[in-house]
Amino acid sequence: MRRLYSQLIKAKDLSALLKSTPKVHILESGFPSAHSHFLKCRLPNSHFFDIDEISDPTTSFPFMLANEETFRKTMRGFGIPKDDSLVVCYDRGSAIHACRAWWNLKVFGRGNVAVLDGGFGQWVESGFETHTGDLAAKSEDQGFGYEEYCMDTTHYTTFDTVKVISALLARRNPQTNTQLMDVRSPAAFLGLTPASTPGLRTGHIPGAINLPASRFLTKNNTLQSPEVLKQIFTEFGISLDERCPTIAYCASGVTACLGMFALTVAGKNKVSVYDGSWNEYVMSR
Repeated sequence: MRRLYSQLIKAKDLSALLKSTPKVHILESGFPSAHSHFLKCRLPNSHFFDIDEISDPTTSFPFMLANEETFRKTMRGFGIPKDDSLVVCYDRGSAIHACRAWWNLKVFGRGNVAVLDGGFGQWVESGFETHTGDLAAKSEDQGFGYEEYCMDTTHYTTFDTVKVISALLARRNPQTNTQLMDVRSPAAFLGLTPASTPGLRTGHIPGAINLPASRFLTKNNTLQSPEVLKQIFTEFGISLDERCPTIAYCASGVTACLGMFALTVAGKNKVSVYDGSWNEYVMSR
């Protein structure tokens, strides 16, 4: 069986895979405003994972995880069944959007998912092939392997769970070993800047540790090495011990996915994302 790229894949490795096997699926992840750039120039045979569209329309909070039916329909439209084929996610910036797509796939039980290190920028800089123009019309794949996409809450955390853990952490209660990791900027964490959603109270969830997501990346938007990531987590007091689960959050749950991804690359498995993040937390109190 081909190697499972459950974390990072380099541009050169992806290029080689695309030449050797048809069982590689590529998703460019972003918001609707990025779709026009995707159509102009993109990785070969890629599809656009719209973070806004592939979400829960029934909630007042933005970008919340879609339900199983919506996710299955999306994957069927992309022609990506739940099997052992590789899915590679990329974006045009700092890996945040790519990690959001990666997290979506992990939550719905897909094992062989990777993020392209350095994203579109590294791919183009390396001189690898790109495609342009509109995508060819494609009907939904009517084959098998889509109903198997089922939600796995291992990497998904709700408000009710965070509320209980936060209360215990704020009282330094030894009944919890779980840590809350806020990946927003220090200014946002301390409430020194306006909330990303106008009118919301500023600050952070009691008991949380602030570790800005920007620390996970190099100046070239590639991920720091596992060794450097381990040093960063240790420096900020985020435990890599599997007996101490970590819940990552941000403002809306998108950037938090980079936090989970970085911890995963550093070797930690018990990591989840609080999908509603600060927006939901402060509006539900």
